[in-house]
Amino acid sequence: MTLRFQYPRSFTSLLLVGFTLVALPLLGGVVNTGLLLDRMVREGRQAVEATVEVTRGTRRLAELALALERSAGQLYVLEDPALKEALAGVHGEFGAILSSLDGMSWEPPARVLLERIGTLERSLYDDLGAGPGEGGFARFEPAFDELHGAVTEMMAAGNAAIDGRVGALSARAADVQRVLLWQGATIAPLSLFLVGLFSWLINRPVRQLARAIRRLGEHDLEPGPVVNGPRDLAFLGEQVDWLRLRLVELEAQKQRFLRHVSHELKTPLAALREGVELLSDRVGGELSAQQEEIACIMRENAIVLQRRIEDLLRYNRAVQAGELRLPEWCPLPELVEAAVHKHDLALRARRIRIETDLGELRVRGDRGKLETVFENLIGNAVRFSPAGGIIGVQARTEGGEAVITLRDQGPGVAAADREHIFEPFHQGVIQPPGSVQGTGLGLAIVREYVEAHGGRVSLLEETTEGAGFQVILPLQSGRRDEV
Repeated sequence: MTLRFQYPRSFTSLLLVGFTLVALPLLGGVVNTGLLLDRMVREGRQAVEATVEVTRGTRRLAELALALERSAGQLYVLEDPALKEALAGVHGEFGAILSSLDGMSWEPPARVLLERIGTLERSLYDDLGAGPGEGGFARFEPAFDELHGAVTEMMAAGNAAIDGRVGALSARAADVQRVLLWQGATIAPLSLFLVGLFSWLINRPVRQLARAIRRLGEHDLEPGPVVNGPRDLAFLGEQVDWLRLRLVELEAQKQRFLRHVSHELKTPLAALREGVELLSDRVGGELSAQQEEIACIMRENAIVLQRRIEDLLRYNRAVQAGELRLPEWCPLPELVEAAVHKHDLALRARRIRIETDLGELRVRGDRGKLETVFENLIGNAVRFSPAGGIIGVQARTEGGEAVITLRDQGPGVAAADREHIFEPFHQGVIQPPGSVQGTGLGLAIVREYVEAHGGRVSLLEETTEGAGFQVILPLQSGRRDEV
């Protein structure tokens, strides 16, 4: 029994389901990370506050112990009653600091030390209030030394408490880091798996549609696979298949039309040309000068009409897939020379020179189609070149490709025509004066033949004069059907 995934009714529903399932583990991870970090921040804030309070309190105890000794010494030397009030103020602040420190969390030894400091300070203050007695103020020095020593020990205990809090916070941070690493190690593969699964489910019907459309664009009208996916995409697949069937019907109609047109036009055209040639050869008798001019005009127009019919049929063959013969190695100089030879009369009549720099470069392809490429490009250049102009053809290799550049000295290509220059039946705004308008198929045929060889053709950027075309052909054939 084969299990099949049941797609939602629409593509939007599939996206929402996929987004929700992918977002759930990520959202859970974000929430858990937020809680852990919030706890760490609170603990860190508490540790900082405790550190500041301990440092400030123990340092203040040391300062007050020195102030107590200094005030007591001044009192016994000067015997000023105002100094007794200052001594009482220091005693009161010392007690407040001890109460503040007592409210904090301490280890038992540190708490015992706090109590000892409080006892020493109160005892010393009471003795100071009773008077110096025998020995004067010097008899209080051992008590002050003991108080200073206890305060110093308290400062060390405070630093130890700070170090303990920092160590606990570091351990907590390490625990959080391990939790986050395990969380990431779990969520990341799960999310990647879900992303991959739903990407495949989403892209599968889209790829099937794209493949079907691309096959239509490549003139492959054979039936394709059925699009499996949400109903709206499946419906699009049915519409694409309907379009394929319609194109099959139109293609058959076009082929029939072209066959009929070629037969219906070629037969009377051949008879017309034969009649014109008979007239020109004076088979029916001598012709006057005016009659000869009329016969010449008829012959030229008959040739133009035949050429247009042949261009139309050639373009139809160019867009057909699989029409290239088995490729062969073709020297570029021979291809260009054959194309130049076909335009020899026009070149001589208008004194146009062809300058080439092709070296010994060879390309692999259908010789007849490649000759047509250069014949059309050179013919286009001849048509637009001024009398006495120069047409340059250069070639070089670049990255395993042959790059052929052709430039003329004509009026160039108008900006409005640059994007459409290779479209079939497109006629440019700029036309040579006195010439017969072309069919607009020459450059379209060039593009079809070049792309059939796995290459590309483009119009070069605007130059100082004339138009420039660049043909790029692979040095090895790029056709899929090559054996």
